[in-house]
Amino acid sequence: MFINEKYRQHYKIAIEYLLNRINPYTKTALKDDPLLAIVEPLNEQDLRIYIKKNMEVLKPAFVTFLKEKYKTIEQLAATGNEPELKSFDAISDITDDALRAGDSRSSDMGNFLIKTMQEMTGWYYRTIKDAGYPGLMSQWDMIMRTIEIPVRAQLLALADRTYAQDTFKTARQKISSESAPSASLNRH
Repeated sequence: MFINEKYRQHYKIAIEYLLNRINPYTKTALKDDPLLAIVEPLNEQDLRIYIKKNMEVLKPAFVTFLKEKYKTIEQLAATGNEPELKSFDAISDITDDALRAGDSRSSDMGNFLIKTMQEMTGWYYRTIKDAGYPGLMSQWDMIMRTIEIPVRAQLLALADRTYAQDTFKTARQKISSESAPSASLNRH
């Protein structure tokens, strides 16, 4: 969805159908139904940086971002992070480690990812509003990373949850073991 226009067109057709479909019982379109409190365009839409294939798909857009920012490969190489670069085609991949390096290359990667997520969120927002939905929308119901804060700030509502089943199970086990009589107290 982030960079594929064909996928976006399919999504747009589906969301227009879904929101404008008349409920046969209430005779109300979903977009106008007062019971619809919030729309989340796509659950857990995330740039999973640790999945190499995801970053490979984004690399051409990242190269375009760098060309627009630096204009020439010499200006990019002058940042000092990749002085051996001879062409934009030789740009390093976006990786979790590179993103966390704290240098200008990681800053470029982070800014590109933020820009990409902001554009995607804006596209969802416009598409759903254009379909006639007047209510609240949320996005980024996913893991919380600081890189997503500027993106989340675009929307009036946020949806965040944790999958805490294992956390609660561990806490219950700990409480049970701590409340059980200690083996040292049972010695005679």
